[in-house]
Amino acid sequence: MSIAEIELLIDEKYQSTPLPHPNRSLAIWHFLTAAEDALRHKLTRRDIPTGSIEYFVDRAKYSLKYGLDRIEKESRNFSAEQFPRRAVASCYERGFRLLDAGLDYSVGCQICSSVHNKTNGAARVRRPDYH
Repeated sequence: MSIAEIELLIDEKYQSTPLPHPNRSLAIWHFLTAAEDALRHKLTRRDIPTGSIEYFVDRAKYSLKYGLDRIEKESRNFSAEQFPRRAVASCYERGFRLLDAGLDYSVGCQICSSVHNKTNGAARVRRPDYH
């Protein structure tokens, strides 16, 4: 399998992850709500080594970028909606899945970039358990 084929599989896997909501504003709100909870959960644990936290935060910033970019490009419903007082469970779950898929996607992108650049950065990539 070529690197181009691997990249296509990585892209397809990420693109197959549904957006949190069809409405752009509600998709962003649920995505960021899920991301905030995931970050708070990860960063307030005392049993996580500093290196793991640094790695997670670095990957999370890319996941946030990828998720927000996808919502921006793919959302077609721009109607004004009132944000819910509490997250809609199914939308929140899709927001979390999009964040998690973005974490995997960022690792895949780094590995492919390392292969293209013929660096050993791919050897240093690891995806610890974030949960």
